[in-house]
Amino acid sequence: MNNIELKGLSWPILNNNNEWTGEFENSDPIKPPIKIKDIHIDSSSDMFDSTKEYVGLIIYLCGGKSEFTLKNVRCQKNVHCQTGDIYIKDSKWILENTKTRNGRGKYVHGRLFYSIFGFWRKKELEFVAGGFSYYNGEWKYHSRALNTMNPNNNDDGYHNTNKGLNQFEVRLIKSVCNKLYENHQWKERSHEARVSIKLLVDMRPKIDANRKYYGIVKWVNYRKGYGFIECDHFREDIFVHCSGVLDRPTKGHFLDKDDHVEFNVIKRRQGLEATNVTINGYD
Repeated sequence: MNNIELKGLSWPILNNNNEWTGEFENSDPIKPPIKIKDIHIDSSSDMFDSTKEYVGLIIYLCGGKSEFTLKNVRCQKNVHCQTGDIYIKDSKWILENTKTRNGRGKYVHGRLFYSIFGFWRKKELEFVAGGFSYYNGEWKYHSRALNTMNPNNNDDGYHNTNKGLNQFEVRLIKSVCNKLYENHQWKERSHEARVSIKLLVDMRPKIDANRKYYGIVKWVNYRKGYGFIECDHFREDIFVHCSGVLDRPTKGHFLDKDDHVEFNVIKRRQGLEATNVTINGYD
C-alpha cells in the first residue's frame, strides 16, 4: 500500500468572509470538489436508542454525479439519492439480515450498502461515501469499506489509506447526530426535508492554543528573523518569528529549512503564528 498516492476530502472551501461555501476540496486536482450544502436522514433509518449500536453512511457522489438513481436488484425498485443523504441502521439488524461477502466477517459498512442498494459496492461504480458508527456508547468515524482508497475494489480518487474520516467530516457527522438524530428531530420533519449544513456546523478551522502541532520548516529569512512552517492540519503556512523558537542556538540559525518542529498556534490579526516552537533533535 506504500505506493498509493494519498488523496481525500481535504479542506472545506471558504469564501472571502471566511464562511464555508458548501464545498470540499479534493487533493487530487483531476477530481472536482464535492458540493454538499444540505443533508437528509433517509426515512428508512432506525430511531436512535443509546443502548443499541448503529452503522451509518453519508453519500457524496456516484459516477461523479451529485444526484443519481441505483436499482435495488433484490426488491426491483429504484433508490434515488443525492449528495448529503444519510442512512443509519441498527447494527444488529444489519448483521442478522444481510449476508456476508466472501467470508469477510462482520464487514458492517459493506453490508449496510448492500441492504440499501441490493448489491455489493463495485470499483467501477465510483461510489463516494463516508462511514461512521455508534458503539460502546459513542460515535466512531472509521470504516475500511467506505473511508479508504483500495485499488482492488474502491479506488474512487477521493479517499486515502486512512480508515478514519477527516476532521471536517467528523465535525459535520457529529453535529448531525447530536442535533438531529439522537433527539429524533429528523423524524419530526417531512420525508423529503433537507437541512442546511450552515445551520448545523461551523466549518471554519478552529484554533486550539493549547494543542501541540507538528510541521516542517518551509522557508526562512535569517536576516529578518522569520519564516514559515508547513503543517498538514492547516491549509495556509504558519508564520514563525525567531522569538517564538524555544531553546534556539545562541549562534547560528534559529531554524533551518526542512527542520521538523513541534509548536502551538495562536491567531493574530495578520494570520496564524507559531509559538513555543521546539526543533526535533534538541528540544
